[in-house]
Amino acid sequence: MLSRTAAVFAAAGIVLASPLAAAAAPMTDPVDLGGAYVYDSTGVVGTDSAAVIAALDELYESTRSQLFVVIVDRFTGAADDQSWVDTSAELSGLGDADALLAIAVDDRTFRWSVSESYPLSDAALDEIAQERLVPELRQDRWATGIIGFAEGLSESMSDGPSLLLPVLGGVAALGIGTAVVVAVRRRRRGAELAPGEQSQAQLDRTAGSLLVELDDALRESEEELGFAEAQFGAAATAEFRAALESARDQVRQAFAIRQRLDDADAETSEERRALTLELIELCTAADAALDTHADAFEQLRDLEANAQAMLADLTNAQGALPGRLATAATTRDRLGERYGTEAIASIAGAVEQARELESFAAASLGSAREQLAAGQSSEAALSVRAAQQSIAQAEQLALSVETLDAELPKAVERRDAAAADLRADLGEAAALRTSAAGAVDAPALAAAIATAEAALAGLGAQDPAGALAALDSADAGLATTLTAVRERQERQARARQQLARTRETALDQISSAHSFISTRRGGIGAAARTRVAEAERRLARAAALEKDDAEAALEEARLAADNAREALRLARADVAGFASSTGSRAAPDLGAALLGGLLGGSLSGSSRGGRSGSIRGGARGGFGGASRRSSSSSSRRSAPRARRSGRRGGGGRF
Repeated sequence: MLSRTAAVFAAAGIVLASPLAAAAAPMTDPVDLGGAYVYDSTGVVGTDSAAVIAALDELYESTRSQLFVVIVDRFTGAADDQSWVDTSAELSGLGDADALLAIAVDDRTFRWSVSESYPLSDAALDEIAQERLVPELRQDRWATGIIGFAEGLSESMSDGPSLLLPVLGGVAALGIGTAVVVAVRRRRRGAELAPGEQSQAQLDRTAGSLLVELDDALRESEEELGFAEAQFGAAATAEFRAALESARDQVRQAFAIRQRLDDADAETSEERRALTLELIELCTAADAALDTHADAFEQLRDLEANAQAMLADLTNAQGALPGRLATAATTRDRLGERYGTEAIASIAGAVEQARELESFAAASLGSAREQLAAGQSSEAALSVRAAQQSIAQAEQLALSVETLDAELPKAVERRDAAAADLRADLGEAAALRTSAAGAVDAPALAAAIATAEAALAGLGAQDPAGALAALDSADAGLATTLTAVRERQERQARARQQLARTRETALDQISSAHSFISTRRGGIGAAARTRVAEAERRLARAAALEKDDAEAALEEARLAADNAREALRLARADVAGFASSTGSRAAPDLGAALLGGLLGGSLSGSSRGGRSGSIRGGARGGFGGASRRSSSSSSRRSAPRARRSGRRGGGGRF
């Protein structure tokens, strides 16, 4: 792995500033590290920065846990010191295996922040701080304190469960090293966040680590392939050679993407993230391909070591195949006669293919015996593997015939049960179709019944599995239709129960409106009368719909009642306006006569301020019309304030 020291000093987000720079631009808000490991705006670390970075590197190498450090004059711009540090950790996208140590030089305060799942407890972190960090900070030995804190984390994690397995050294044994390194790498990646959950800084670190590891793995695999080709021959290793070339091409593409990310042409944040994810995907795919073929080589080496012992077992297995295949052929023919060729399509040619494999296995075992006798262990291993694979495939083909023999009778039972269920549903559907209640749904029922009858008619012409699938499909469609019809009938029944009450209510409202308008018609305009007419129209429509669609009839009756109530409200408003306009100009008895419609045009001029025409005619500008409804103001609910969660911390003064 590349040293983090070089990467740290190259990172754009790092600050190792001089005291003058710190004085010119003091930190006031929580910090986004932007991928940097150390942020020192005070310059107190100074020339000791290399030693600090080395300690952080050592912590990462031994535990795969990262420690980030922020040094500022004071913690400001947050509710409290811990909030300042937690916010900095969140802004920086720190992960579960990361810790942040923050030091405020002027305030003589330090705080640490970790995730809830960090492997060390609060008590352990406090102890490390008090023993390793605080004594040094009191003496203004800033770098020494940070280094001691990092060493304390490393020692505590080594004593308890480690975050990840240690990195292994060089490969000593041929054929073992590659597989072990791959396994360790796979476990380590499993402990990390998925790429889609990582920040850009984390993605950059993941991509860089993968590139280095995979480049090393390619070099190791090339050496491994050379040994394997010398041992087993080019033919036996051809697939691995192809996989290696494919992986190498993917790594070339990944390095090209990395070069594009590192060049002077800046990408947008979205482009950079997409390219980094593509780089990681390329490396992951190449690694998986190498892993697969490394496992195959391990199995081949095991065969070489145990070829003699395996030869006897394989000979016995090969000798049992002819009898088993003869039985399989008889079974296949019997199934075809009973269930038809479609039912046994999955085992067509299975016996013939198995017999060819059995012959090849016998020849391979003969070659293995000769090669072992000649001391050709590598060649014998290849022959044993060929025999092993051939016998396994032949046994699998025989098993497929035996499995189908057991499954077809069960499929027939399931088919017959499905047919019985479908016939029962058909009877219910037919009854509903001819009933008065089902008249509205008759077309849908007819279509579902036709599909079901076709499925039943085809039972004899299909294999059990195909017939069962057709029956299940038809029954599902019929069941859906029946459910819809039943639900509709239930709704219709409930609607009919409510319809009588709603109709009576509407009639009462219409009667009240008519009575009010009839006795005060001289002062009531067109709007109220229109609502009454609409109420009567809807009530008549409800009566027409009741037989076929009680739900629609109920809705019409409700609207009729609403219109009648609205008519009465408008009529009362008109009467109030009439009384207001005539009260000062007519005697009480004359006003009553006018309101009741008993007197008309002869008094219209004086009662309407000199306008021509009758009270019922052009002088009704203030009567009738739709009312205005005031809308209530909607309440507003403030959004809950976001709260930080998932982090814990501590610290104190020094």
